Amino acid sequence: MTKLSIEGSFAVLRDDKGNIITRTANRRSEKDNWREILKKLTDGGQMPMTVIVDIAQGAAFTPRLEDGSTAEPMVPNTTTRLVAAQWLHEQMFGKAVAQTEIVKAEAETKVQAKVAALSDAELQAQVFAYLEAKAEAGAKAEAEREKEKDDGTKT
Repeated sequence: MTKLSIEGSFAVLRDDKGNIITRTANRRSEKDNWREILKKLTDGGQMPMTVIVDIAQGAAFTPRLEDGSTAEPMVPNTTTRLVAAQWLHEQMFGKAVAQTEIVKAEAETKVQAKVAALSDAELQAQVFAYLEAKAEAGAKAEAEREKEKDDGTKT
């Protein structure tokens, strides 16, 4: 009977007498990335979430020092609690939309409502008025360019 074992960085197949039949480099198909490593170290991400919830709730904690001793219990201040609560809120509901985007969207909604309230005839009249104004502005600009061109060649 053959026996497969991992020896160092090799997978080794041995016969009944213990002689090596074959060996190959033991390559894992996928190495853990840093996210997977953090999940393993923090109980699937549960531990940091618990810490942040405790901070947001103002729970006292006792810090451990480098030499292994503990310091006096600390209570997070209001600013720290607010930052922790905001982080938790953003994780649950997403980041808040900038107020300028909301104002812009409200203004666009008002314009769309006005346009939707117009009859076909009113809408057509406004489109024609807009096109006429654009055509007049274009003709005026063209006339000014021609005048500047004429003034430049006569002098």
